[in-house]
Amino acid sequence: MNVTGVTGFPPGESFFDALAAHLVETHLAEAARNDFSRLRVLVPALPMAAELRAALSKRLPGAALLPVFCTLRQWAQTVDPSV
Repeated sequence: MNVTGVTGFPPGESFFDALAAHLVETHLAEAARNDFSRLRVLVPALPMAAELRAALSKRLPGAALLPVFCTLRQWAQTVDPSV
């Protein structure tokens, strides 16, 4: 499901693999360089980032610069409320 740039994935065993595949497929330029460092991925809890890191590592050849992972609360603290 993709609504205004947000993609949802059903929960389950393949969740992180599906999310990793989506990130690679929708960011081909970054995938070609193995550099996802300009991306920010919001996760409900940081332990989920470890599982997504592992799924991305399986999909990418060699070493890669991974996205920045943060919770919604952490991200909100970096946003200027006056904007």
